[in-house]
Amino acid sequence: KIVFSETRRGVPGGRPVYWMGINDATPTQAGHARYADISPDGRWVALASMEPSRLHLIPTEEGTARELPSHGLVYRYVGFSPDSANVVFAAMNKENQSATYIQSIAGGPPRRISPFGFNGRRISPDGRWLMTGNSGCFYLIDLQEPIPSPRKVREATRDQFNGWHADSRRIYCSEVAFDRRSIAFSLFDVFTRRREIFKRINVEDSVGT
Repeated sequence: KIVFSETRRGVPGGRPVYWMGINDATPTQAGHARYADISPDGRWVALASMEPSRLHLIPTEEGTARELPSHGLVYRYVGFSPDSANVVFAAMNKENQSATYIQSIAGGPPRRISPFGFNGRRISPDGRWLMTGNSGCFYLIDLQEPIPSPRKVREATRDQFNGWHADSRRIYCSEVAFDRRSIAFSLFDVFTRRREIFKRINVEDSVGT
């Protein structure tokens, strides 16, 4: 299953969010949110809004929608852990400090898993690594360390982090060219720092894209 949203702005409650299976003829609307993601097992869609700060879980199969308590946090981005048992999100606390948190989809309080200033939402498939960003740079956090210590793995770049490869050492990235006429898709090894472009899409007319 995939999740996507409409690009129009100014919609009360956030943008309309939809999910659909690869064999579905039409999408199903999950709700409205500023940020959204679908769990790896395809069973839940997470909808996060900022004003007011709320996080809803919408079932794509049998089940009941639920709202997770925010405990005073303001959501920025939202994702899921590899086992689909937790949401992983970046949020601001009451002191306007941003960080990455993890929270069980069954409820309970969120737990901070990064130092303040490091925002992420994607944990590697093996459950060990968290990719975060700070000032345009990529930082890797080892979740097995008692005290997280971010490691810079890439300097400031136009690349966007799109997700982890199944090997838990490479990440998918995309980069829009300066003239906005092409997009490069690459795999970046966070340990060797080797970047390999595997696809480039040219846009013939950049107006309106």
